[in-house]
Amino acid sequence: MVASQIAGARVAVVGAGMAGLVCASSLQAAGSRVTVFDKGRGPAGRMSTRRGAVPFDHGAQYFTARDPAFQADVDRWIVAGLVSPWRAHVVRIESPGAAAHDSTPQVRYVGVPGMNAVARALAVGLDVRSTVAITSATRDVATWRLGTRDGVLPQAFDALVLTAPPSQSAAVLGDHPLAATARRATMAPCWAVMAVWSEGLSLPYDAAFVHGSPLSWLARDGSKPGRPYPHAWVLHGSPAWSEAHLESASDDVTRALLAAFAALAPQPLPAPSDAAAHRWRYALPIATLDLPCVWDAEECVGLAGDWCGGPRVEGAWASGRALAQQMLNPNDADQHA
Repeated sequence: MVASQIAGARVAVVGAGMAGLVCASSLQAAGSRVTVFDKGRGPAGRMSTRRGAVPFDHGAQYFTARDPAFQADVDRWIVAGLVSPWRAHVVRIESPGAAAHDSTPQVRYVGVPGMNAVARALAVGLDVRSTVAITSATRDVATWRLGTRDGVLPQAFDALVLTAPPSQSAAVLGDHPLAATARRATMAPCWAVMAVWSEGLSLPYDAAFVHGSPLSWLARDGSKPGRPYPHAWVLHGSPAWSEAHLESASDDVTRALLAAFAALAPQPLPAPSDAAAHRWRYALPIATLDLPCVWDAEECVGLAGDWCGGPRVEGAWASGRALAQQMLNPNDADQHA
């Protein structure tokens, strides 16, 4: 399929995280008829905001900008009120009981009022089908047919974009050669605990990178702009600890990570008024494809995500953008794996 055909094609995008939404927006702007499918209740992926009595950024905690093109988008999001710098005191703790040292200074951005703000804005105007888990994709002559747990969807698509985690994308592709490509990337899990206190904790920082502990990160979610609950904290289990406790009960995980948090505090912590855990089975890319994206022009199927080009929000943005450009301008770059 040539670029002019992609510009008017029916394109299915699986995954409504940053990579999928950026790719879908770019394709739709060029004239493609795009449908986005996501198994979650709304767009955002790991940039989701957990709703409840207290909202939490329980996945991606912030993002940075290195690419000038990404910075330009971030600047537009700031003007639109979707993003703000997070002026947090961030430290590094090498082990429980060790002194905290200031982390390397950098500008950290967060969505406002939650990390999902950018995704929600990107999804405006797109046909996003939430709570639809795509389980299979079959090439039928010149089109793609997608399957769910309830059967095959009635509509056919000219092109397919997969931005779900690599093992999930590989499972959807079945015996297609790109499934083996996707499996070259791997992701580590992360248990997240969300806890809220009625009063402030006596900790001299807003967030910390942690080593030598079941925790890898902790942050006072209430220190971010636009958050109305100042004493809400998010705790992330380390990749190794989360892997070892992947199938543990959420109550057990909550108790263990709260205990690890208490071990870092200079004095005993009061019990939180509320706490809950969430398991991210695919949280952090630990082996990437070292390609911004993958596009098979002959069969019109592509891969994108932070597991392709870089394990950051910016990496997901760059991957989705690169795939759309490759689909629309296949002669500009060679992104084949």
